[in-house]
Amino acid sequence: MLHNLLSDPLIAVSAPDGTVSKLSLPEVLAALCDDRIAAFPDLRSHQVQAWHAFLVQSAALAAHRAGFAAAPRDAETWRAALRGLTPDHPDDSPWHLVVPDWSRPAFLQPPAPAGAERDYRATVTTPDQIDLLITAKNHDVKTSRIGAAAPVHWLFALVALQTMEGFLGAGNYGVIRMNGGFSSRSALSVTPDLRPDRHFRRDLAVLLAHRDEWFRRWEGFAEQGGLALVWLEPWDGSTALSVSQLDPWFIEICRRVRLMENDGGLVVRRATSTSARIAAKACCGNIGDPWLPVDADGKALSLTGAGFRYDKLKDLLFDPSWIPAPLQNGWPDIDGDDADLLVVARGLARGQGQTAGWHERVVPIPAELGFVLRLGEARERMGAMARARIELAALMMDKVLRPALFKINDDPKWVGRWKGVMDAAVDTAFFPALWDEANSADPEAARAEWVRTLWDLSHDTFNQALTAVPRHSARAYRFAAEAEGLLCGLRRKHFPTLFPPSDQEVDP
Repeated sequence: MLHNLLSDPLIAVSAPDGTVSKLSLPEVLAALCDDRIAAFPDLRSHQVQAWHAFLVQSAALAAHRAGFAAAPRDAETWRAALRGLTPDHPDDSPWHLVVPDWSRPAFLQPPAPAGAERDYRATVTTPDQIDLLITAKNHDVKTSRIGAAAPVHWLFALVALQTMEGFLGAGNYGVIRMNGGFSSRSALSVTPDLRPDRHFRRDLAVLLAHRDEWFRRWEGFAEQGGLALVWLEPWDGSTALSVSQLDPWFIEICRRVRLMENDGGLVVRRATSTSARIAAKACCGNIGDPWLPVDADGKALSLTGAGFRYDKLKDLLFDPSWIPAPLQNGWPDIDGDDADLLVVARGLARGQGQTAGWHERVVPIPAELGFVLRLGEARERMGAMARARIELAALMMDKVLRPALFKINDDPKWVGRWKGVMDAAVDTAFFPALWDEANSADPEAARAEWVRTLWDLSHDTFNQALTAVPRHSARAYRFAAEAEGLLCGLRRKHFPTLFPPSDQEVDP
């Protein structure tokens, strides 16, 4: 079987009522547009963004080329539109997972020039071996977990590899939608709902409504007839495409791979290359990715192992030194109502030959505050409010909690671990409290409540740390009492306005 994505039901989907069925790619797009997909059960968590981005980009490209005013809800129209992206291949070759003739494209697999088959020396027998997580040392995810892989597992692994992978040594280049080979393709977007169909519909609607923005913000793309599916072009491993050849919503590839049938299953043959597929290193990832923020220097976000902590997400959402991703702006909901919004942040933290985890965070934003994501002045005001709250949290952790912890145990690692416990608690409380202040008729009272919350968190953390310390003698109780006295004294020293001298409250 050739596994044609346009006609074969390869992709398992869960409907809102829990029933599971298998659909072709056009049927998936139709069901997404008709609110009929609640989940993709075969999709692994780190593949969700890659698959989501592929669906949105392919649908946006097909709809734009077909001239749709609105996304259709029937599979036949989508099938014709997707075929419109590959008019030179009436046999649907670019949509087949397996094409025995390597001189023709297969899905996310570029044609190999005559004689290049011998370059494909390495054989991969399970899809997780080509996935974007580094699994060789069994640290992030165990190697070769998928023993009896279905075509859909290869499909999802191919999408993750070809659209999200970074540099992995000589001859293994990454995608250009990241700031350097050791970075990652992170993603921020705003959606009224986490369900795949509703997130898809919103992102697709925004792309179709704002296509002109890509030509205003990023120069060099082909305004008409640019290459949309990069795997259609032959690749000998040494030539590179230029940005001027591409449509701004292009779906890229970064590796030379070919799927083959083998003993009733599938395997991948792969080859190295002497250059990246697209010559855009100087762009530092600032290449118009709909989901990727860039800093003021024009460099795409590089996620670290800390992930999307409250302080980092505050910068990405509100700091003027960051240019929001197009799909991060709080454009009105696609249905035109005033629904609450969700900021969805996803990304893999990568380094040289390693990963530091897949990170995902969802932050609800009340409907009445959605405007701050798209209006510059309101965004900066919210940023100033958030910075002030972060400074207060740092003051409480560094000047109140930390010295008291050292009084209990002078091991810096131990102190750092418990300070991290409070920081995690601040992370959980930060955004709901920020929205409360933004909506409050008395911002000063809301700020004072935040300080009280910080004190409660620091005192709770101190008590947990105190309980965890072994007590070998009666002197330990004296040290505990002295440490708590120090904690309360430092609280009054650094936050005198909240606890004035006349306050007769007994310290807890």
